[in-house]
Amino acid sequence: MAKERDLDEIIENKWIVEFDRKPFDNSKELGFVLAWNNYFTLIHILDKDWYQLDGYCIFQNKSVKKFWVYDKDEYFFNEVVKLKKLEPKPVPQVSIESWEVILQTVNDNFNLVGIESELIHKDELKIGKLKKIGKKSFSLLEIKTDATWFECASKIELKLLTKVCFDSSYNKTLWNVSESRKKK
Repeated sequence: MAKERDLDEIIENKWIVEFDRKPFDNSKELGFVLAWNNYFTLIHILDKDWYQLDGYCIFQNKSVKKFWVYDKDEYFFNEVVKLKKLEPKPVPQVSIESWEVILQTVNDNFNLVGIESELIHKDELKIGKLKKIGKKSFSLLEIKTDATWFECASKIELKLLTKVCFDSSYNKTLWNVSESRKKK
């Protein structure tokens, strides 16, 4: 990753950054960097299809092959950000100290979490509610694409985790549909 001074400058100037994480992720992550340390980076995702901010993700720095900083006004993404008046929103109470702490703080502040183990399960995002978080593993009660729940939680080893996503429109929609069914 970049030098400490560079990352602080990226955050301060609210520059868009594009991360290439192949072979972890076939598509590049694009967004505003909100926080980083020696191990993890937290970004507010810029959806490249709709040109809107849509949730957050945290990934390991060692998974980044290369990255590009859009630090000039004439870059297309910066023109989009300016035209649409997009501003990154800080994430409340989410720590990037370790996978265990990331999962706990995301679970404490958001209804659903997206989990990826990209080297094992390519292009598979598991979304659900965390039930138990331990030092070596966690359990996730998954929600299906039709907003129904699996009957049993699945156990996932922390060492297999590569990315955590949360607060996306998709996650919110699944949660809201699931909750609305309880009221009927």
